[in-house]
Amino acid sequence: MVTGFERGEGTVKANKKELLLTSAVCLLPLLAGVILYPRLPETSRAATVFGLPLFILALHLVCSYAESRDTKRKNVNPVLRTVMLWFCPAVSLLGGALTLGTGLGYEMHVSTVAPVFVGLLFLILGNYLPKLRRNRTMGIRLPWTLASEENWSRTHRVAGFTWV
Repeated sequence: MVTGFERGEGTVKANKKELLLTSAVCLLPLLAGVILYPRLPETSRAATVFGLPLFILALHLVCSYAESRDTKRKNVNPVLRTVMLWFCPAVSLLGGALTLGTGLGYEMHVSTVAPVFVGLLFLILGNYLPKLRRNRTMGIRLPWTLASEENWSRTHRVAGFTWV
């Protein structure tokens, strides 16, 4: 007899909980924006408070849906999957902090924070790209990399080195 856990239902529940958590984190800047709404300048107040977090949440849900539809899910590195799931919430928190801080009149160093954030992302992804097995969701998915395991491995080894 096959139990629900052996069919992957335990994993599905864990994935749903993780998706709910990451989606809630995407919306934290919206909550902060609602609280700070009266103190923000009137120009682009609604777009900053509602538009940015909701757009990032929509992007997050699209990425999660695409990842969940992959037929070769077993080939996805769990660390890269976690990075993919937490990237949008991190961008939402960082973007929300920067835009709300700027709206409140604080000096926000976007020209320093954004490159450091992107650099850390490239370091993490570059470190794990060579370990990524061939799949249709993450990685450098070109016709010639998907056609051959050797092409996939070599391409991701070079890309990982380059990104780091």
